Amino acid sequence: MTKWVLIADSAKATIVQYSGLKEPLEVLPAGSWSLVAKSARDLTSTKRGRVFNSADNRRSAMERPTDPYEVEKTRFVTQLADHLEQQAGNYHALIIIAAPKALGDLRQQLAEHVKEKIQKEVAKDLTNIPFDHLAGHLQEVLPVNEKHRVQVH
Repeated sequence: MTKWVLIADSAKATIVQYSGLKEPLEVLPAGSWSLVAKSARDLTSTKRGRVFNSADNRRSAMERPTDPYEVEKTRFVTQLADHLEQQAGNYHALIIIAAPKALGDLRQQLAEHVKEKIQKEVAKDLTNIPFDHLAGHLQEVLPVNEKHRVQVH
């Protein structure tokens, strides 16, 4: 029974495949994504609007209605949910370990048939853990130990 472990926050994600006790944890070849950091100027299409004050002729800049970084993070989580939906035939169970905000955002985006495959959810950010230390952090969700190999393609 193939299990996928999604390790994510709102800007990075890795999918690790677990195939059994004697098999190494495998970081899937197309299973790592990261949001490319851009400046706010690159994320917005136009300059902020300006308004005239009613009392005098001075103008001031208007605030943007949404944070461009939040829009990019939402787009990233949506793409991640779409990938899990498209690949649903390649795994039997899904374990999600994600930063709390990313986990909440991901829950809203996942298709029902993907939600049915979720075996466990953990609100924890493991995205910055080196792969050679990852197995030790997965002990609460998988029968592995800290010596379990992680294979990166």
